[in-house]
Amino acid sequence: MKILNKFALAACASLLMSAVAPTIQAGIKTLNAINGDHAVQNEQVTIMVKRESLAGGYPWEFVRVNADQVQETIRNLSQDPDVIDFEFDQKIKKPTRPISDSPSLSASSFAAASALDQYYNDPLFATQRIYQNNGGNTMRILEALKRANTDRKVRVGVLDSGFLSSSDTIYHNGYSFSAPEGAAYLNGEGGICPTGPTGATDPSLLPPAHGAEVASVFAATPNNQYGMAGVAPNTEVIAGRIADCLGDAFFTDITAGVLWMAGLDSGRNVAPIEPVDVINLSFSGVGTCPAYFQSAVDQAVAAGVTVVVAAGNNGGDANQMIPGSCNNVINVAATTHTGDLASFSNSGSVVDIAATGEGVTVLTHNDDNAWANGTSFAAPVVAGIISAIKSSVENVTSAEIEQALAVSGNPAISSGGGIGGGIIDAMKLMDEVGIPREQATVQYAVEGSRERYQAALMHSATKAYLQKYTNGGDACSLVEVSGENMDGKTSGQPLSVFSVIDGYPLEPTNSSATTVAQSSGDHLVLNADQYLSDLSRDYGVARCDVTTGADCSQKTTLRAIPKAALKKPAICETVAAAL
Repeated sequence: MKILNKFALAACASLLMSAVAPTIQAGIKTLNAINGDHAVQNEQVTIMVKRESLAGGYPWEFVRVNADQVQETIRNLSQDPDVIDFEFDQKIKKPTRPISDSPSLSASSFAAASALDQYYNDPLFATQRIYQNNGGNTMRILEALKRANTDRKVRVGVLDSGFLSSSDTIYHNGYSFSAPEGAAYLNGEGGICPTGPTGATDPSLLPPAHGAEVASVFAATPNNQYGMAGVAPNTEVIAGRIADCLGDAFFTDITAGVLWMAGLDSGRNVAPIEPVDVINLSFSGVGTCPAYFQSAVDQAVAAGVTVVVAAGNNGGDANQMIPGSCNNVINVAATTHTGDLASFSNSGSVVDIAATGEGVTVLTHNDDNAWANGTSFAAPVVAGIISAIKSSVENVTSAEIEQALAVSGNPAISSGGGIGGGIIDAMKLMDEVGIPREQATVQYAVEGSRERYQAALMHSATKAYLQKYTNGGDACSLVEVSGENMDGKTSGQPLSVFSVIDGYPLEPTNSSATTVAQSSGDHLVLNADQYLSDLSRDYGVARCDVTTGADCSQKTTLRAIPKAALKKPAICETVAAAL
């Protein structure tokens, strides 16, 4: 079967150029630039066709043709008035695995460097430098996780290759977009990447495990006395296999994976799924962002998905790499564990943030541990932190996260610039997206120091009195909100209780914010049944200018009112049940 090379494609383009409508000439120019051999997969070429009739949704159609039918297909497309543009598939070669900038890393050096409390009981936790303070360089992940509300399960998609069965990284679902395509996506299943000789331990004899290693960084189950602790503590992992057993990937497969994980039609023989919250794509290659891939990313972001990508390991200009140079992605560079830009990491104006990408503990074959290097392993650190944020602030947008990253990082020791907001600081990032560092002190009238007077407070005469003078309240509905330990008292700002739509940043200037009540003192008493009972809203306390936002800070003058604090005291539930 004849496979068209770039010269044949260019000749075809030249013959067609004079007869092609202006709207499709961009596609013909693309044809000149594509190496046909690189676009051939299983003796087929995928042409991405942009159609006017698909406007309003994903406007590109996947068209697979035999390699010897490309010329005829292009002629037909050039005569189709519905066709706006077309582009050819691109192939990305397996990313290079860099060598650590600190080759002397050892188990003893990890143990000596770790002054970290045993926050998790996972046996490999002490080796995980992403959680440690290394000479003053820390991403403050654990501190941030303590303030995040991780009760809501977050769905994270991993587009990669080399997924392995694991007792620590649990996959909820998956699909293979790379050949062999189908529902099987783990190595050793459905003809995917045979597991190698029985008993083999030499990595050269084993299939690649890149996807499994990347996924373990953010999704290994923490605190289960096994393996390691992933950055995101409550995740549902969706695997999308987009590269072959050599680690090479076609961009149309990656594009299909993005669409599928965004809950859209992927153009493949698999039904759409519930959208994920975050996609991690630890893959990169030299090139210009394909328009069809950019459209897929834009559609995913519009669906509420944040796309995190690796900047690449060429030690050069990240602007020359895809998908990092695409718009609407969070592009992550790598630093050493001591705060330098890693020598292998790309950098440039398209990079948004950096994270530790050297000596990162991962799980590989048979849940054995290894230390991995590369922007591939910095990206899931950032994806994990964003997942924790999305668990707390469900409706935060990718644009808001990108803006927050730009102003919340710490500078690298020596980077020469080109790493966006700097090294990620999870605490500062949560400040920027509206996750309060502290919770407000809230007590019902029958709680705390008043508990000894419960009988009197629950008396019918007291209840009648309170209802008359508190607009219908009683001891089981009145709550006291304290601002005694909040900054802002000296500025003369009132103590304010406010609410926002559930899942929005807890800030009084948020577009959904409403001021519930205010007091000039340090305490505020209000009827929780009347003012704090809407489960579709989150509540907070502010000691700052709630109109302009002046002096409002998640660190000092804002507090959250947790819904658990509004649960009725036991005595109130008992009385209610007796009525």
